[in-house]
Amino acid sequence: MVVENRKNRVSGNTALASQVNPLPRERVKTPTKQGPSKEELRTIRKQKIAKFLKLNGSIVAAGLVGAIIVSRYSAIYNNQKEIIVLQEQIQTLTEESEDLRIKLLKFNNFSYIEEVATKELKMIEPKSTNAIYCDINAIKEIATSSTNEEKGVSLLSKIKNLLFN
Repeated sequence: MVVENRKNRVSGNTALASQVNPLPRERVKTPTKQGPSKEELRTIRKQKIAKFLKLNGSIVAAGLVGAIIVSRYSAIYNNQKEIIVLQEQIQTLTEESEDLRIKLLKFNNFSYIEEVATKELKMIEPKSTNAIYCDINAIKEIATSSTNEEKGVSLLSKIKNLLFN
């Protein structure tokens, strides 16, 4: 059984202690307080937008700074890899140059050269009786005179010599 008063609503049997639930009040619009004006709403919106943009701007700036830092670290890492490769190349080249210096010292020895020439290349030592002496100055004079003659002779004179001689 449900009984309703103006203030209370009773549900259930009245013999037992019943629960009393107050009725909800009717909501009445009170025109006493007016809302903010349009200008105030605009300023509030502008402030909210400014806060939003400030927050997003700081997030974007932090992202850009992070991207720049990551790109710089990657460039540094790549440079370090190149440095390591170049150091390894320098190391191998220095080892090769040391090996070549040792070989040069080995081949710079006159007795080693003589041994290789006689044993591997089967050369024989020249004797003083087999030597031929010549005058180098005479060879130089012949070489210079032949070049001078060729310079003075023109094409027409060569043809003339061939035809009439």
